[in-house]
Amino acid sequence: MANSLSLKISSYRYLCSIVNWHEILMKINVVSQILQNPNTDIKKSATAFDDLIEFFKNCRNDNGFEKILKSASKLAQNLHVEPKFAEVTS
Repeated sequence: MANSLSLKISSYRYLCSIVNWHEILMKINVVSQILQNPNTDIKKSATAFDDLIEFFKNCRNDNGFEKILKSASKLAQNLHVEPKFAEVTS
């Protein structure tokens, strides 16, 4: 069981999902910190939300996906994982 989990964690697909979630959570954290600050005005809050929406739009286009793949490939190289998606068998 532990070996199977180890193989899944060290897969390129898993690394891509980790990189993706890291980027998403970092951007959400910035907005959260702004909203939790009692001295933040409405304009700054609205700008933070607009930036977050723009980030999500960029994530959904080819450039955003390429950025994730590039970061995941760099991470895979450091972890000695082949930066290639495994073939799915039915």
